Amino acid sequence: REFQIDAIRLLAFAPNTLLYLISKTGSGKSAIPLTAGALMSGVTVTLVPLIGLGSDQVSKSRNANHYVEAYHLDEQNRESSRELSKRLNSLHQTESKHCSIFLYLSPRALQLESSWLKLLEKVARRGYLRLICIDEAHAIEQDGRRFRPEFVSAAQNLMMLHKLMPVKSSIICMSATFRETDQQTLSGILKRRPDRVMWLELARRRIE
Repeated sequence: REFQIDAIRLLAFAPNTLLYLISKTGSGKSAIPLTAGALMSGVTVTLVPLIGLGSDQVSKSRNANHYVEAYHLDEQNRESSRELSKRLNSLHQTESKHCSIFLYLSPRALQLESSWLKLLEKVARRGYLRLICIDEAHAIEQDGRRFRPEFVSAAQNLMMLHKLMPVKSSIICMSATFRETDQQTLSGILKRRPDRVMWLELARRRIE
């Protein structure tokens, strides 16, 4: 779809772009960071508000035949956490240009006391973090201010990772119900206005 091509072009070929993407559920938003991350290789980090949502994305992302790995950090047990930490610590410049690693994580994994955040700081400093994605971005305002304040600190810590990068990656914030007030709140948290807002069909939020 035309909007997907436009968004992928911005993320992959216009470094340090902050993109807000609002489009209804099922329109193909999730394909955008997957495609852009695969084009750029290295590590893509996606903040997801629900563990189940991240798990679904992991299953869609993996493709061993094309050197695409995907992990949900919150679902790693003690042994798999050690293996994944070892994997990320051993990543080197040449390899980062020939493989794509997608990491999905909840706000809890991005808190200051999290070992995952400390590891991601190393990845960012080494220049291997190539794309940042915030999925269901409305949750930072609609839930973070009223329900789970760690949504806000998680977004702030993503920007901290962004500042550590030797070459600044692009950032995409996606939602089907991303109201203008939500966008303004997120811009305040990120301390940055979006370079582009792609506002397509807006889905009404449903609670089931």
